[in-house]
Parts: sequence; C-alpha cells; structure tokens
Amino acid sequence: MPGNYWIVARHRNHLDVMSANTIYLDSLTTATYSFTQSGAFDNGTKLLANGNHVLYGGDVNQDDVISSPDRSEMWNNRNQAGYLITDPTLDGTCSSGDRSQAWNNRNKDTKVS
Repeated sequence: MPGNYWIVARHRNHLDVMSANTIYLDSLTTATYSFTQSGAFDNGTKLLANGNHVLYGGDVNQDDVISSPDRSEMWNNRNQAGYLITDPTLDGTCSSGDRSQAWNNRNKDTKVS
C-alpha cells in the first residue's frame, strides 16, 4: 500500500535502528535509505572516526540493551567458531574482541520495538 513508512533495520546481535523520518514507498518506485550518514531515530547509530554511522553490536540475548548478560554469554561461548549469535564482530569466531565490543557499547539500548 503506498504511503509514508518508517524504515527499520534489525540484526541478530546488534541493536535495532529506525529512520529519523518517514519515507514514501509505493510499488512503482525503488526507495533507498542509508543510515551511514546518521538519519536515525533516537541516535540509534554509533559514529565512527571516518564519519560513517554503524549499528551498536553486542545485544546477543536480543533484549534491546547491551549489558552484562550479553558479555557473560559471549564469555561462555569464547573460542567457538561458526555463525554464532555471540559473534557481533561477525568474523566467524566468538572471541575477546566480541566481548570487548559489548563492553564498549554497554548500557546502549534501543527504543525501536
């Protein structure tokens, strides 16, 4: 149905993010939206040194907040390889780098539900 819609990005172990404004969508046009230059509701992205924005990684228990239970779950799965929920760096292994990412993003949450 044509109309204005919020754009939401959901990821298995990162916090959800939503567009700052609605985007008009219909079946006749292709719409694109980039969160890389901000444009996110409630500051839902993290600003990198290069000026781009990324999702906050580390919400491995998917409760919409990055906290100590997430870090504990990563510690319990350390040194395992594969497509893991406890691998927010997405490098194929749950390691101290994943746990560090959760620590650096601690207490971040999302208002997108």
